[in-house]
Amino acid sequence: IWDKDQIVIFTGPINAVSTIEDAKSGCKEAFSVIRNYALVSEATGKLLNFVDNTNFSGFFSHNGYSISKIQSSLAEFDKKFVLKCRCRVMGAEDIKAEAPLLSNKIFFEG
Repeated sequence: IWDKDQIVIFTGPINAVSTIEDAKSGCKEAFSVIRNYALVSEATGKLLNFVDNTNFSGFFSHNGYSISKIQSSLAEFDKKFVLKCRCRVMGAEDIKAEAPLLSNKIFFEG
């Protein structure tokens, strides 16, 4: 069961957009902001070279001491974060997007 757990970060534009391209662009921009905050490189989808884990898994770290087992657990924990976006398109089907936090890929549906 643990391997199938996900922590979903849901985001998206609040207002409907007029084109599918605008919807995809809105989701891409939202994912970019989240990844930047998490200290994930947009270009590579990997952690920036000065950190061992994302800001999100850092919320679960033990401040004041560092144990390699905890650090490796946080790195594994980072793999559980999934980004999801839904954008309403006027006169068309909603666009949905999904991506792992540690990635530079986005998968669209709709």
